[in-house]
Amino acid sequence: MTMTSQDRSGPDSATPAPTRLQARDVQLGYHDAVVIDGLELDIVQGTVTAVIGPNGCGKSTLLRALGRLLPTRRGGVLLDGQRIDKCRSAPWPRCWACCLRHRSRRRA
Repeated sequence: MTMTSQDRSGPDSATPAPTRLQARDVQLGYHDAVVIDGLELDIVQGTVTAVIGPNGCGKSTLLRALGRLLPTRRGGVLLDGQRIDKCRSAPWPRCWACCLRHRSRRRA
């Protein structure tokens, strides 16, 4: 699986904007189930990226891994070239925002 955000140019149109967030050969899953295998992802600075797909395809799993809530089984997620599982937490909130909806059961 390969995902790339829309490429945008920096202030100088000849200079492409840098890639901030990357995933390289990432495998994710829960217990014995592999949900995402071989993910390659590049998110370019200054872009808005949407993750869409059918139920159960791994969207929330991907966002959990990008947000450091789920460790990768293989590969790595990088922010500005540094593995996010190895970096300090201080810079993380300034460059990452995500809203995961938690399903609640309605009372009958």
